[in-house]
Amino acid sequence: MEDMTNLLQELNVKFSMKDKKNDIGTLEVRPQDLTLSVYSAKRGGDAYYRIYSQWNAPSEWRPATDDIVSLEWDPEYGEYWSSNVGDTSKVYKRDGSQRLKGAYLFGVDDEFFDFDSYVVVYVVPKKSGWLNYGSKYSHTYATDDVTYSGGAYFEWSTTGPTGGISYNVTTREKESSWPKWEDNAVLF
Repeated sequence: MEDMTNLLQELNVKFSMKDKKNDIGTLEVRPQDLTLSVYSAKRGGDAYYRIYSQWNAPSEWRPATDDIVSLEWDPEYGEYWSSNVGDTSKVYKRDGSQRLKGAYLFGVDDEFFDFDSYVVVYVVPKKSGWLNYGSKYSHTYATDDVTYSGGAYFEWSTTGPTGGISYNVTTREKESSWPKWEDNAVLF
């Protein structure tokens, strides 16, 4: 971190970022501890828009099954083209079976000291108008000193807040979860 700060300072850029390695952590991450952002971008010449979900949170002492994060969009306005993840050691593509209905799920291994990352879905405009999109981060944590592995259980729901489909998490014994939602829109 110090090297990056010094290099940027040579370019007359002031940079400051908390070093997560000094983060003491918490027993369980609460909704107010996790920052969730959604945004879109389009490069000139590209036929598609990128829809991002990005999160950061303190480290956690009681992680449970892998967390789930979705990218959801209105399938009337945007057609799925592709997807990608930020840090492949922490995040993976979990379920793309509903991508044509406007939802893609990713898994997040929050056993890492630092599980901050992002996911992205590429959508091609189908018609002019506002593409509503959003992201739901479902965090799971152990309510006791137990260890779970694998991904959280989930079910697809028939309607989502963006006009497509969404999902719900089902927890195991001695495990709990909470969802956090963030949304946005872009004009095609």
